[in-house]
Amino acid sequence: GNLLIGTIAASDIISAPFSIINDACSGATLLPAGKCTLTVRFSPTSTGPFSDSFDIPSDDPDENPVVVNVSGTGLSNQPPTAPELVFPANGATGLSENVTFGWNESTDPDGDSIGYTLRVCEDAALSAGCVAPAEVAENKTGTAFAGLSLGLGLIGIVFLGSGRGRKRAGFLLAVILLSGTLLSACGGGGSAGSPPSPDIEQTVNGLKPGTTYHWKVTADDGNGGTADSETWSFTTQ
Repeated sequence: GNLLIGTIAASDIISAPFSIINDACSGATLLPAGKCTLTVRFSPTSTGPFSDSFDIPSDDPDENPVVVNVSGTGLSNQPPTAPELVFPANGATGLSENVTFGWNESTDPDGDSIGYTLRVCEDAALSAGCVAPAEVAENKTGTAFAGLSLGLGLIGIVFLGSGRGRKRAGFLLAVILLSGTLLSACGGGGSAGSPPSPDIEQTVNGLKPGTTYHWKVTADDGNGGTADSETWSFTTQ
């Protein structure tokens, strides 16, 4: 016979940080050897272990409902290493009104992709006489995922037919836990003369002549975590 599935998690309700999405099973009728799927999402906002359960009701006379237990662990995040400022050298003079800035990228222990913002202003506090901040999209090697700790579980429901019209539901749960980071950091360093080629370059045009500017780079992991480099200065001619 066919298997009629009721409303999933109607009696044993699943709670945050777990949730059920893409539910193609509630109210479904499965033919023998048929299946349906749903997704259990795990998205913690704090560290530590979490667990919960939910029910899958059906008209199976032997196993109604089936109770599925879920668990996961929220992990803390680690900041990336500091990017190294390369040029213009700290205290450089005689620069043109169009300046190319260079720095070496950060690396992230958790594999997050890191974006950068360059800020150039006329005061050391970087609050006055600023040019429009230049957004640098993504470093050249940062390709890993970023985000809050996240887990996805896929539940497959398979009807197992047997003799004399008996109905039985078999359930499979697989939970995959992924962790991301919330924090990033950057710092500075550099040298005069002929600096090495930096990992990242950004050009700012139309600076005032005969003006001292201060600049820094902010690293951003895309999840609200930011950190500033040291602040360097230069003077245009």
